[in-house]
Amino acid sequence: MGKLNDYKIAFMGQTGRGKSSIMNALFDTKFEIDSVKECTTWINSSTFYNRDVTIPYEAYTIMDTPGIGASTDKDEWYKPYYLHVLDTADCIVWVTNMLRRDRLDQEFFVKYKESLRPEIRFIICVNQIDILSPKDLSDGEHVWDFNNNRPTPILEEFLYGKDGRIPLVKEKLAKYLPVDCPIIPVNGFYKYGLEELKRLIFAQ
Repeated sequence: MGKLNDYKIAFMGQTGRGKSSIMNALFDTKFEIDSVKECTTWINSSTFYNRDVTIPYEAYTIMDTPGIGASTDKDEWYKPYYLHVLDTADCIVWVTNMLRRDRLDQEFFVKYKESLRPEIRFIICVNQIDILSPKDLSDGEHVWDFNNNRPTPILEEFLYGKDGRIPLVKEKLAKYLPVDCPIIPVNGFYKYGLEELKRLIFAQ
């Protein structure tokens, strides 16, 4: 058998945004997760020989990367990992969430702008979309429709409204990327939005 021509997908973003959880849900991997401490302190990767006729690649490799923002020292320690990923990945899924704390993401893009190859496919994934502060909701209001496993209209407004999370992400992050990139809301725990995310990852 000759060399596998694999399509390389890296998941990046701040620590604690749920990168490993999304990968486990998408690809049935078993990357370690923990809600308190960071688990990924090097590049964890898995290569799959593709037998899925809906995926147009002979093989694909997924890369779970150390999260940014654990500390200044760790960001420097992880720099060779980030440079390796930016040099080799065909697709980067940048994972954020509903918390409006994007300064570290912006700083990353500014710092590594020379390494953002224009041919990389970028997807911004807004994870943990059901996480909202109780002060954002009135009595009797809910953000998740469990019967249909989807956001309620209230959450839809928080996502797509004039001052919603997705327009804000586009304003804060997309301008740093070399190409216009899709922004997709997901919930890894409820497996919401994952099929669309997978479609975007493997679309030709």
